[in-house]
Amino acid sequence: MPEVPANVNETSALPDDVRESVSAANFKVLADGPAIYQNIAYANAVAHQGRMNVLAEAVLAKAIDAVNRPGTENAALVAALAQILTKSGQSTPPETAKA
Repeated sequence: MPEVPANVNETSALPDDVRESVSAANFKVLADGPAIYQNIAYANAVAHQGRMNVLAEAVLAKAIDAVNRPGTENAALVAALAQILTKSGQSTPPETAKA
């Protein structure tokens, strides 16, 4: 039977320092997992906020365009926007918000 080197465990064919190194690397991968997923979630939240800002700007531009365009078809929209803008300066919610 061949002689086992001093730094090799009898139940493993790998030297102890190699096994410890692999074990430490595996532990680091597992320990870093939550931080990686947290960074991904943060990046997704930032991207979502950016998309919401673009959408809000588009809606505002469309509303401004509708208000500035002459015609009777926009009268209801202008009246609704005027009510919202008037009520937003007060402490009570607009009538349309009440259940």
